[in-house]
Amino acid sequence: MAKEGLYGRLGLGEGEIPLRDGILRFPSSPKEKPHLIASKCKSCGDISFPPKIFCGKCEGQDVEMIPLSNRGKIYSYTVVRQMAIPGIEVPYVLAIVKVPDDPELLIATQIADCEPEDVSIGMEVEMIIDKVRTGLTSGKDVIGYKFRPVKKQT
Repeated sequence: MAKEGLYGRLGLGEGEIPLRDGILRFPSSPKEKPHLIASKCKSCGDISFPPKIFCGKCEGQDVEMIPLSNRGKIYSYTVVRQMAIPGIEVPYVLAIVKVPDDPELLIATQIADCEPEDVSIGMEVEMIIDKVRTGLTSGKDVIGYKFRPVKKQT
């Protein structure tokens, strides 16, 4: 298992595999925040996640990779109680998170560190890096992104 920080894993451990290459940046220290990587069109400014090699809005081919904010708000959610994807334990919360980088950008994610009955629309969440499932054929832990409720400062 990889080293842990305040926002989950700091990298891949032995026997772990990434959910998908090129979608997140691991922290380089335990207190550093991870970030999702998106593409931004230099022509129209549209932001896409996961990143694309061309713009889906204006079809421009001049895109740059940018880090997204690691915070957002829950736009919508559901509690999954029946296994749809092997390797993901149920129940879990599947949410759509709206990030401040683009008012039209919505990210599908699992919600961690929270009981399903405590999730609400508008809840502030932050990204962490964690196990998202077990590999279907490899049996290895698949490491990716999740969001969790922002802890209130006391």
